[in-house]
Amino acid sequence: MWHGCPGQLAMAATLATVSFPSLGIPVGESVGRLPVNYEEAREIFNMAMRYFKAAAEYYLLDGFVTEHVNIMHDVSVLYKDLAAFEPDPNRQLAIHLKRAKPLEIVLPQLNPQIFGHLCKQMGHELGEVFRTAADIAVDHKHRPAKVCDYASKAAAHYEA
Repeated sequence: MWHGCPGQLAMAATLATVSFPSLGIPVGESVGRLPVNYEEAREIFNMAMRYFKAAAEYYLLDGFVTEHVNIMHDVSVLYKDLAAFEPDPNRQLAIHLKRAKPLEIVLPQLNPQIFGHLCKQMGHELGEVFRTAADIAVDHKHRPAKVCDYASKAAAHYEA
């Protein structure tokens, strides 16, 4: 009897038949199932980060703005997914704050007149990062000043 997540069996079957030879990614390195704990999630995270790093080095911000921003957004989502598996709230908070780093580097370099939609997308993602950080800080009784800092950063990014 199958005990995986809904759709996991179909995903595993699909991954077994999909290949992209022009990318040069070995077929054996694909993920055949969804992670069930932090260690498995971290292993998948590390594999994915190698490919996102290579993609970001190829699709530089100067020349491939949309692609680079989308890669940075995907990296943020990857951190968010990893944080969902982390049982320690302090480490979970640190992972969420790490989500913000690549976005905070790229966002000021974008011209909002030209890339307004990308600025809004990144601002919303940053707002979500800091809102989540504030939620975790409240739930685990962090200093009120820290909670306020995260909440005000979230509000500023949502308003931008």
